[in-house]
Amino acid sequence: MKILLVTGIFPPDIGGPATYIPNLARYLKKKGHEVRILTLANDTKKQLSDEFQIIRIQRKLPKPLRMILVITFIAFISKDFKVFANGLHEEVGISLVLRKRHALAKIVGDPVWERSRNIGSTKLNIVDFNLSRQPLKVRAQRKLIAFSLNRFTGVTAPSLELCSLIKSWKVKKLITFLANGTNIKEVTEKPQYRYDLICISRLVSWKNIKIHIDIANEIGMSLAIVGTGPEEKELKSYAKAKNCEVTFLGEKNKSQIETLLRQSKVFIIMSEYEGLSFSLLEAMSFGLPAIVSDIPSNTSVIRNGEDGVVLKIENWQSRIIEIEELFKNEQKYQLYSTNVKQRIQKDFNEEKQFAITEKLLSL
Repeated sequence: MKILLVTGIFPPDIGGPATYIPNLARYLKKKGHEVRILTLANDTKKQLSDEFQIIRIQRKLPKPLRMILVITFIAFISKDFKVFANGLHEEVGISLVLRKRHALAKIVGDPVWERSRNIGSTKLNIVDFNLSRQPLKVRAQRKLIAFSLNRFTGVTAPSLELCSLIKSWKVKKLITFLANGTNIKEVTEKPQYRYDLICISRLVSWKNIKIHIDIANEIGMSLAIVGTGPEEKELKSYAKAKNCEVTFLGEKNKSQIETLLRQSKVFIIMSEYEGLSFSLLEAMSFGLPAIVSDIPSNTSVIRNGEDGVVLKIENWQSRIIEIEELFKNEQKYQLYSTNVKQRIQKDFNEEKQFAITEKLLSL
């Protein structure tokens, strides 16, 4: 097959698609497929790898011009190419109107809700937002994403909750639940811990980073925060006011993140929404138990009392003893550490998930 992978971010960018797309491309190439990658980029000249043919479109261009360039490229690439889109779904959908071809979309969240939260026009969670009556501008955005997805051959999503939400957008194509995956990382040396807790996240409101800081402060443990975002300044002030041991590390590349995970003891993610966190799976692959919020995508991965501690966002304080026990009881910690790696191998194996993607592309 000839396959065009489309993404909004790609290394050196940081984020789920920037981790997923290169790994998927390597798998497909290893299987004998011709792979090209189309991405937005801040630097369109810098080639980080000779592995693939990468087409970079300047991210800072005015959005209408940028969209036209993406649409035009996809529409006029050889019809032999099938498309897998992990982002830029509107552009791909419009290109499919101009030239129909086999195309598969991966949806990891609700872009309309995320835009509304980022600009502060709503404080609703993702489910309530989808159930509520929204302003005309928001409804127009929803109609565009639904129109675009209905041009694809099929859609995948990494959580059952998200599959249900996508269906509610009046997307009529086949929606396939397909979990994210990763590989077990071998840690041969005894860990030298620098941080008790680590979170890897965009610093946006629905990630609840303040709760991460509160938990670290309550149990007297150190916390490393990897990532940037619009809430960074406020969160730094909050941590300073709490006078707790929080280190803001900013954006890090894949190698640096792997080093930090080796140096950390427990992963924490108290989001009110996740598709299925790549960062959580990656942490588990290094044997880190996790403290997570009780949203469906987290509880589909972490089992309370087996792989970590599952908390309700609104009353996590009632479970402080269990959180402290995770650090104090070495036998329990080692059991959880073993369990999370077995969980990755059994249910979130990257190779198996890529094989399903390959099959969906070949239909």
